[in-house]
Amino acid sequence: MATARLKTPTMPVHTRDARIDAKIAAANPALQPVLLYLRELVHEAVPEVTETVKWGHPFFELNGTILANMGAFKHHCAFGFWSKTMTEHLAADGFTPGEGAGSLGKLTTLESLPPRKKLLGYIRTAASHIRNGTSESSMQTRAAKKRGPDGAASSKPPMAMPVIFAEALANEPRAKQTFEAFPASCRGEYLAWITEAKRDETRARRVQQAVLQLAEGKRFNWQYEAKG
Repeated sequence: MATARLKTPTMPVHTRDARIDAKIAAANPALQPVLLYLRELVHEAVPEVTETVKWGHPFFELNGTILANMGAFKHHCAFGFWSKTMTEHLAADGFTPGEGAGSLGKLTTLESLPPRKKLLGYIRTAASHIRNGTSESSMQTRAAKKRGPDGAASSKPPMAMPVIFAEALANEPRAKQTFEAFPASCRGEYLAWITEAKRDETRARRVQQAVLQLAEGKRFNWQYEAKG
C-alpha cells in the first residue's frame, strides 16, 4: 500500500531548505504526498545531500553538483536527474525524458513512482556518478557540442531570435538592454533554452522567466556565478 512506501527516515531539520517547504505547501494538495516522499527518499539515499532552489524549482546537490530536481505543475509533478549519464542509465529501464515530465514521466500519485527499492537505487547511482566524476550535466553536453573535436569554438552562425522572445524584450527595455549588452555566448544560452522548448506553453514560460532574469541583470546561469 502507498502508506507503507512512506516509511522512510525523517531527514534532519538542518538539511531542509525552508523555500522547498513553502513550495511543497503551495503545490496541488493531491501532489504533496509525492513531493514529500521524493524529498525524503533523496535524503535517505544520500544523507549528505543539500537542498536549494534554482529556476523556481527544488534542487538537490551533492558536493556542489546538481544531483536531481523536482517540480510541481497543475496536475502532475516531476522528478529529474541532471546528468546525461543518468538519462542513459534510465533509458535502459524504459524511461525517456519528456517536456515537463522529468526523468520518470508525469507523476500524479505514489503509485505512479517506480518501486521504492528501484528509486533508491537510481538516486544512489546518480550520487556515485558525481562522486567518481562521471556525471555530465546537460549543460556541459550542450557546451561541448558548441566546440569542435579540437576544443575550438564552433563557427556556427548565431542562433535566430524567437519572435515571442523579441516581442517580450521590446516590452521590457531594461531586459532588452541587458540582453543586448551580454556577449554572444551569454545570449546564446538564453536563445537555446527558449528555442529547445517543444511546447508553446513551455516556450512562453521560459520567455517570461528569461525576461524577469534579464530585467535584474542576470545571466542564464547566474546561480552558479553567485556561488563562484
